[in-house]
Amino acid sequence: MKRGIKLALVPVAAVLVIGLGAAGGVVFSRDGVAAAVESDVRADAAPVVPAVLPVQFYAFDPPLTVNIRDTDAVLQAGVSVSTRDPKVLDALRRDDPALRSAMILAFGDASEAADMTDAGKQQLLGAITGAVNRQLAADGYTGHVDAAYFTDFIVQGGSDDQ
Repeated sequence: MKRGIKLALVPVAAVLVIGLGAAGGVVFSRDGVAAAVESDVRADAAPVVPAVLPVQFYAFDPPLTVNIRDTDAVLQAGVSVSTRDPKVLDALRRDDPALRSAMILAFGDASEAADMTDAGKQQLLGAITGAVNRQLAADGYTGHVDAAYFTDFIVQGGSDDQ
């Protein structure tokens, strides 16, 4: 008879184990453990946003034309600037006239001798970058341009043309 009782207890024990497992699942679900695991799975499936946005360029068109100080030479320069901030790109479009004026003023200290050297051109690019960033800030925009680039650089007139 003892053997019969043992055999009868096996199905009862199995039902008890299954019931406890189900009860444990409900308890964990109520405690938010299941929800936390589920949200972790959803977070892993979310698209990854790149930490660094791609570089975008804005070209000032038409090219800038300025007189070179203390000469009768004229400089015509195509200028583009780069940024990684889409909001700055929009600001560049909206603020184009004020930015062009700031760049023309930045060219004011240019001299024909300095402009023709690589170092002189790099100095002008730095001055343009600073002038654009100052103008954007003065007009209430956040963000900045990373760099300025010459897309054209032509000096006409001056000491060699006389």
